[in-house]
Amino acid sequence: MSGLFDLFKRGLEKTKTALLRTLSGVFSDAKTWDATTYANLEKALIATDLGASISKELVAEIKDAYDRGKISTEEDVIVVAKNRILS
Repeated sequence: MSGLFDLFKRGLEKTKTALLRTLSGVFSDAKTWDATTYANLEKALIATDLGASISKELVAEIKDAYDRGKISTEEDVIVVAKNRILS
């Protein structure tokens, strides 16, 4: 049983690493956060195995927080994403 748990844990660690790289890559390259930025983010999130539904919800939440002036950096995006995924 321990082996299965370790395998699952390693898989989640890979997903976490891919997610953090994705978030950093999308927003560090963007001069402004626009529709293209959010579309690229959604595609990248889906590619990290979050799934389409969760990815769309997460992008909508990030966009809303940005539009309301609650976030402005890629670190802020990571915090929003982490909190959303944990909830």
